[in-house]
Amino acid sequence: MASDESAVGEGRGRVNVFWGDGKGKTSAALGMAVRALGRGLRVHLVTFLKDPEASSGEFAFLDGHDGFSREAYGASGLLDGRPGASASASARRGLEAALRAVRAPGIDVVILDEVLYAVSLGVLATQDVLELIDAKLPASELVLTGGWQAHPGVIEAADLVTELRKGKHPFDDGAAAREGFEY
Repeated sequence: MASDESAVGEGRGRVNVFWGDGKGKTSAALGMAVRALGRGLRVHLVTFLKDPEASSGEFAFLDGHDGFSREAYGASGLLDGRPGASASASARRGLEAALRAVRAPGIDVVILDEVLYAVSLGVLATQDVLELIDAKLPASELVLTGGWQAHPGVIEAADLVTELRKGKHPFDDGAAAREGFEY
């Protein structure tokens, strides 16, 4: 990839990966979104697997920002590890949206939330993600989240990789998700 000066800062945009079995992958990505928006950059989020109608505090906040846009491509049965018949079609639509986003010159940061879970569950291939990385504009920042397993090709292609590990989680003891904290 060539090095270009851009709105993203000095040099080329990077590929960032947040993966692992720990809490905080989406939160890390959305923290980057807030930081970018605070500097006048445009951010586009494409979510995979999550219910498109689900409400979360992050989205309630970010949806009101002029520089932020998002698309959601979820399907039933994905998060519990049993992809249903609609999962592949939904993931494919998400992949097409992601490709449009990484090629869009007006978007500085593209976040593909849970895309690596889609790979882990077999509804997308590692090669699909590598093609998105290759298709990204040199000046744009790309953020990939999700996955409980490493995808070596994606890890190698990334500039920054953070593995979030679970040490302890209240969900393991049956605790429910809390509004304002987990969603």
